[in-house]
Amino acid sequence: MKLLLTGSYPYSEKELKEIRELGFLVYFHQNEAEKINFDVSEIEVVVCVDIFKANDIRRFKSLKYLKLTTVGSDSLPHDYLLENEITVLNAKDTYAVPMGEWAVLKILEILKKSREFLVNQSNKKWLKNVESLELFNKNVLIIGYGNVGKAIKERLSGFKVNFFVYNRSPVLDLDINQIKLTKEYLKTIDIVIVSLPLTKETYHLLDLNFFNNLKDNVVLINLARGSVIKEKDLITALNNGKFLGLGLDVFEVEPLPKESPLWSDERVYLTPHYSYYSEQLRKRQYNNIINDLKIVKKALNLHS
Repeated sequence: MKLLLTGSYPYSEKELKEIRELGFLVYFHQNEAEKINFDVSEIEVVVCVDIFKANDIRRFKSLKYLKLTTVGSDSLPHDYLLENEITVLNAKDTYAVPMGEWAVLKILEILKKSREFLVNQSNKKWLKNVESLELFNKNVLIIGYGNVGKAIKERLSGFKVNFFVYNRSPVLDLDINQIKLTKEYLKTIDIVIVSLPLTKETYHLLDLNFFNNLKDNVVLINLARGSVIKEKDLITALNNGKFLGLGLDVFEVEPLPKESPLWSDERVYLTPHYSYYSEQLRKRQYNNIINDLKIVKKALNLHS
C-alpha cells in the first residue's frame, strides 16, 4: 500500500513509524505548491490539503483514497474524483472545538463592547458609559449545521438563546427551528453565524439582498469561507449601518488587503483565518489522520 504524505501536517518520527507499522510504504512531498518529481502512478492513498493545484491528478493512476487535513474541499477536482470513484475523507470535527469557542468569543466581544473598554484601559479612563448587551434570549441563526455548526450550538446553549438553522439537509434537533433565508425569518434574527462550506451553490450566498432582509444592528460572524459572503456587499451594508458588529476570520482575498476598510472599522473584529487553532490542534489532527488511515487500510485489504 503506497501512501503519499505532504507537509500539510508536521509528522514526527514516532508518528511516521506508527503509520509505516500499519503497512504503508510512505512517500513524502513537503511543499504542496511545488510539482512532485517522482513517479506517483502507484500511489493509492494521499494525505494533503490540496496537492492537485500544482500536480495533475491524472498522474495518480492508482489513487483510491484522498485524506484531507482540512474540512473544506472547495478547490478539489470533484468531477474527476467522482468519475474515478476516489473516496474523500476530510478532517471531520478536528477544528470544531476551537472554532466553536472563537464564534462565542466574537459574539461576546461585540455585545459587551470589549473594544471600547480596551481603548479606555489603554487611555487609563475609568468610564462606565459603554452600552453592554446580553446574549440571553437572542435569536441565533446558524447557516450550515455540520460539525462546526453543531459545536457552536453546543457552546451557545448555556446562554439560553433561541436557535435557528439554515441547512440543506433536515436537522433533527428538537430545540432548533429550521428556516429558509427569507425576509420573513431573517427580520427576527439577532445573530447570524456562517459555518457552511464553499460550493457553487453557496458562493456569494450572503449578498446585499440578504443583508437588506436582516434587522438593523444585527451581529454577523463568518468562520466558514470568505467567498460565501459577497464582501463588497458586506462593506456596503456595514457603511449603511446595518451591523452592530462583525466577527470575521475569513475573507474573499487572503491575506486581507491593507486597503480594505474592514481593517479600520471599529465594529469589525477580525482574525487572520485562525479560528481553527488551539494548543490541542496537532493532537487532534494526527488522531484524525491515523484513525482514517486505519479505516483505509482495512478497506484496501478487503479489496486486495
